[in-house]
Amino acid sequence: MSPRVAEKRRKEILMAYAAWKPIVAFVSRLSKHLRYGQSSLLDVGTGEGVFGLEVAKEFGVSKTTLVDIQGALLVELAANTVFEMADVCDENFVPKFQNQFSVVTCFKALHEFRNPVQAALNLVRILPERGVTFIMDHAEEGWEHLRINRFQNKGSLLHYERDLDRLTLSRSRLTTNTGIRDFWEQEIFPGLPGEHYLTFHGHMYSMIYVARQ
Repeated sequence: MSPRVAEKRRKEILMAYAAWKPIVAFVSRLSKHLRYGQSSLLDVGTGEGVFGLEVAKEFGVSKTTLVDIQGALLVELAANTVFEMADVCDENFVPKFQNQFSVVTCFKALHEFRNPVQAALNLVRILPERGVTFIMDHAEEGWEHLRINRFQNKGSLLHYERDLDRLTLSRSRLTTNTGIRDFWEQEIFPGLPGEHYLTFHGHMYSMIYVARQ
C-alpha cells in the first residue's frame, strides 16, 4: 500500500471512529469505575491498528497489545504498544492471554472470525475479575448499508460477499438483529458469571461484558 493510500485509509477509519467515540467513551468510564490500579488493553482483530490505538487513548491504559492473524498495521507502535499475530479461535488463545488485560476490545471483526461463538467465549474468558470486554460490530442496518454502498466498488463488494459467506458457514445469523440477540443471549451469556449489556445504535451494536467470579 502506497503512503498516499495508507494515509487516506487512516483518515477514513478515524472518521468512522468519530461517530462511535461517544459509545467508546461511555464504556471507558464504566471500565475505569470497575477496575483499579494500572491497566492494559488487548485489541483483537485489530486490522490496521487505528481503532486499537484510538481506543487505548480513550481508556487511558498503560500498555496496549494489538492482535490479528496477519500483519497489516497502518500505525507506528509506541514503547507501550506491541503487535502479536494470534488466532482468537485457537485453543491456546485463552492460556496465552488470560488475566493479563483489564480491557479487551474487538471492533468490526467478530463476523470475520472462522468461529464467532468460540471467539466470543474466548474474548470474555481471558478477563480477570472486574475486567471488561467491549465488542462492536455491524447491526442489521449496518449490513444493509454495506450492501447498498459496496455494489459501487467491485473490491468492496467481494469483501462484503466473503463476509456473508463466512457468516453463513458459521450459522451464527449475525446479519440480523434477532440473530445477534439470539447469538449473545442464547449461545454466549448462559453459564457465564459476569454482567452483560447488549445495545443497538444505528448501524452498529455493542456488547459489554464485566467479569465476575
